[in-house]
Amino acid sequence: MQIIGYKWKNGDSWSPKLITIEDDRIRFHDLFDKDISMKIGGLYCIGYFTNGKRSPCPTNEKLEKGTVCKACEEKDYYHKCLGCSGECINEKHRETCKDTTFYTYLTTFGPLLKVGISQEHRFFERMIEQGAELGIKFGRIKDGKEARQLEQRIKRLLLCEDRVYGDTKERHMFGDPNAVMLKLRNALETIQKFGMSSINTEIYDFRKYYKLNNVTKQPKPIIINTGTVIEGTVIAAKGNLLILKKGDDFYTINVHRLVARAVLSFSII
Repeated sequence: MQIIGYKWKNGDSWSPKLITIEDDRIRFHDLFDKDISMKIGGLYCIGYFTNGKRSPCPTNEKLEKGTVCKACEEKDYYHKCLGCSGECINEKHRETCKDTTFYTYLTTFGPLLKVGISQEHRFFERMIEQGAELGIKFGRIKDGKEARQLEQRIKRLLLCEDRVYGDTKERHMFGDPNAVMLKLRNALETIQKFGMSSINTEIYDFRKYYKLNNVTKQPKPIIINTGTVIEGTVIAAKGNLLILKKGDDFYTINVHRLVARAVLSFSII
């Protein structure tokens, strides 16, 4: 068995799923309120995507880091787009990008303010999969290149982040809601003052989906290595961070570091 992904899905409410593959069968595993037990193995390439379809790595390449080998990176339709900052580095996707509508947004992670872009239909999913607390759409732009260029101008204007990584999110898991609301409103006023907001704005609060009220003290991070054993009950999740309870203690797992890992033993009940 191998872990090949992690995704928030919207049913009665948003909830996180772990995606595994075994004998060519892909499964989505519910996580909230589940007891999990697994022993982690090595890293292996998860393959590549073309036209929305996943293809396995032809050589099942063993990795030192990351989730995709160099050969599969070259075949993947979207991989280069992950590093986009407004100058296209993925010409094979350029025509589709020109015809795609994006929202530009601001969001918060504890004391941090982040600017970003999201495909129009993925805005809510994008906010929740990041673990955003508050979020606001301030622009709607057709063409991803132009959206990225605006993102970078606003990053320079506000001196804010355009990427926030898992370790930083763990440190800022709990924030002051009044302080982040004020920060977001001040940032929006600045954007509007400089004429960079093009749509009516509304502030969305995503914290209700994460169940962080179940967490009564600062969790301890679990470091993922070959041989790591993970055990506990999933009581909350914030973006890519799972929060487990075992006994009286709380632990966090950066699930992105599980992706591409083989699993030596596995139970979710």
